[in-house]
Amino acid sequence: MAERYDITIEKGATWSLPLHWFDEPIGGQISNTVANPTVVTTTVAHGLTTGDAVFIQGSNSLPSIGFVQGVQSGIHTVTVINTTTFSVPVNVTMAGNSGTVKPAIDLTGYSARMKVKDSYGGAELLSLTNGTGITLGTVDGLVTVSRSATETAAFSWTRGVYDLELVNGTDVTRLVEGSVTVKPEAST
Repeated sequence: MAERYDITIEKGATWSLPLHWFDEPIGGQISNTVANPTVVTTTVAHGLTTGDAVFIQGSNSLPSIGFVQGVQSGIHTVTVINTTTFSVPVNVTMAGNSGTVKPAIDLTGYSARMKVKDSYGGAELLSLTNGTGITLGTVDGLVTVSRSATETAAFSWTRGVYDLELVNGTDVTRLVEGSVTVKPEAST
């Protein structure tokens, strides 16, 4: 099931929306050490490779290595130590004993597509694909949707609905969906 994420685009301004796609959590809770970088231990084999990106949430370390709204993204690149430990580049001053880890989806071989329509099943307002408005990372699971200031200035519409899908062979995954609002600019 796709996440719901409503978008506001400022007309005449450069717009960029970075999104990460993560897998299901690695089973069990994590703990992490007082260190820089901190060492994270999982209760089951993590299956990660050095250089992989992970999303950590629910960490109680200080500072938190997990997601904290407006403070910490919770996204880290790992250095694998063994099958149940890895490090992330955070200077932790109080160890943690809770949280979960979600590995990023490797987007190698994927394509992406995004449509904005005036209503579900309605007229198409915008169509983007990877290489034309969408950039795909690889092992970091990063999908970036963007339009230049010139392109957003040319938008003649103010509202719509969208979805962003990732395609790998015959498998299609709707990553996000929601409404789009184009906010007019006062400077012109």
